[in-house]
Amino acid sequence: MLRAKKTVKALIIVTVMTLTALLFAAGRYMGNKGERFLKNLTLQSAGQCFDVSAKKDDGNVSYSAWTQCRQETLQSEFGRSCDADVIAIYGDSGCVFPIGANLPAEDTEGCIIGEKLAEDLFGSGHAAGGKLFWREQEWTVRRVVEEPAELCLLQASGMKEQPEFERISITVKEGDSRRKVFEEFTLNQGLSAHALRWDYLYGAKWLLEMIPSDWSDFDGWKKNLQEWSKAVKLAKTAERSAIEEAGLKYRRRGMFFYILGVICVIAGLVIVWCTDTKKNK
Repeated sequence: MLRAKKTVKALIIVTVMTLTALLFAAGRYMGNKGERFLKNLTLQSAGQCFDVSAKKDDGNVSYSAWTQCRQETLQSEFGRSCDADVIAIYGDSGCVFPIGANLPAEDTEGCIIGEKLAEDLFGSGHAAGGKLFWREQEWTVRRVVEEPAELCLLQASGMKEQPEFERISITVKEGDSRRKVFEEFTLNQGLSAHALRWDYLYGAKWLLEMIPSDWSDFDGWKKNLQEWSKAVKLAKTAERSAIEEAGLKYRRRGMFFYILGVICVIAGLVIVWCTDTKKNK
């Protein structure tokens, strides 16, 4: 009888450890996938839209201006049409959509679309090379991506009437401080903008930014926490593009799996404790 109880206990421990490892692995995978969408820093204009004609060279910093035009009518060369959000960019798309499918700044007639949008417009996910029309201009589909499924990203730098650009995305190198990148970029460009800190909505890395250079600098602590509070509020209320929503969706899934992993560990400890209690009785 005692041997059987030990066997059951061992099985419970192995099962809990295996399940916990799988859940944490899934959380890490989802988190990393979301990070790929959100790894760059996005600025939102504070008032006036960005003047791309006054765009300055900022050394090694790679950035692009863009905006998302909501519920625009798109039409394919086959006469199919649908309403979708259009992300119009001025510059290299890698700053805005940093997961592989790229649309160079020189490609002023190209676009990238999602699989669902390809199905709606062309009747098939194999739409590369097809033509679509937006605001009386023709665009060639360079690539179809799996997600975001309803993505439509195109180069607006060659348009006769360009939309107003409300955001700028900056490539952030690994290890660089987002706060420092934001401060230096806005200063060099003379911009009035807010940083959309999506990273404040998940994880705990932001805690490091709250620490002032001097631990006894209470005003510094207060200032940093106030800035963090404003940034979180902005990130929660700001309008999100399809790309940003896709990244946050994966981050939320990652956090969900991490929480399930913790619950699994707690449940396993409770079961083992109950088993030991019954054995002692």
